[in-house]
Amino acid sequence: MVQDGVVQVMVIAGPAGSGKTTLADAVAKRLSAPHLDFDVVSAGVVAATQALHPELSEEAVLVACKEERYDALAEAIRECAERADPLASSVVIASAPLSQYTQDSDLWAAWLAKCGSPTFVDLVWLDLDPKVRWNRMTNRKSSRDQALLESGIRPDPAPLPVVEHRVIDTSRPMAERVRLTLAPFSND
Repeated sequence: MVQDGVVQVMVIAGPAGSGKTTLADAVAKRLSAPHLDFDVVSAGVVAATQALHPELSEEAVLVACKEERYDALAEAIRECAERADPLASSVVIASAPLSQYTQDSDLWAAWLAKCGSPTFVDLVWLDLDPKVRWNRMTNRKSSRDQALLESGIRPDPAPLPVVEHRVIDTSRPMAERVRLTLAPFSND
């Protein structure tokens, strides 16, 4: 349960193809909360990097501006929290891979500081079988997944975060994933 006057940041994270955006959209809708999607929030950073380096592939562009993209997401979270009503409870939903950040407690703390050091952070890690992940990546036909798919190298299971987190098994039906993700907001 979130206290009045406190902004809670829920970060839905996990590897490519885990369903971060889909779950975050559903949770944000249920909570009437903003959803800050990593790709959407950082699109301007990606476009600027592409303009400066037209010779780079999309994958190389994403690697080149990775830190700036996470900075853009942190800034969007901070701005959302600053605009929240101080007399009501408030939740901001963010979705992003954050794999590198969740594997290092110092990197995680530094990124949260860029977010404005929110009082409550709920990291929800999406876990799924690598075979299911491969099938999702194949079916969604995203250009960002192309290099991995063309290599034929199947992804290993993503390591769980070393920072405090909750795990949601994405093999569960969507309604159950939403219910489990929203459990901290339940009065039960």
